[in-house]
Amino acid sequence: MRVVVAGDSVAHGEGDESRLGFAGHLDRELTRLGIAHQATIDLAISGSRTWQLARALAQTRSRALVAKADAIVLSIGGNDLYGDSRARVSVITIADLFVARRRISPIDGFHPNADAYERIARRVAEAM
Repeated sequence: MRVVVAGDSVAHGEGDESRLGFAGHLDRELTRLGIAHQATIDLAISGSRTWQLARALAQTRSRALVAKADAIVLSIGGNDLYGDSRARVSVITIADLFVARRRISPIDGFHPNADAYERIARRVAEAM
């Protein structure tokens, strides 16, 4: 298995006192689970915003590594919000609204169901 990690400081593992970073910890877990794999490739850059990730992934080396990957782990978006106080005021958390199985779609078992979408809409409308 070939795994590529891309994105921001969370994907990179910034702040990890063990200095393994996310990729290193992922390698350890894959080994623990007995999953044969190559060393995880860390393309993440601390501080990256979405536009910077898009630019990095457009580079020839990155494209080649991603094309060969069996799995891609991506973390992005936090810096887009962190650097823009206006964007932080407009973030509306919704995960709590469909964490309960009863609010998961019976159609695909993944997306919110009608009740959850109604609650999401209510929360968004109230924030306006």
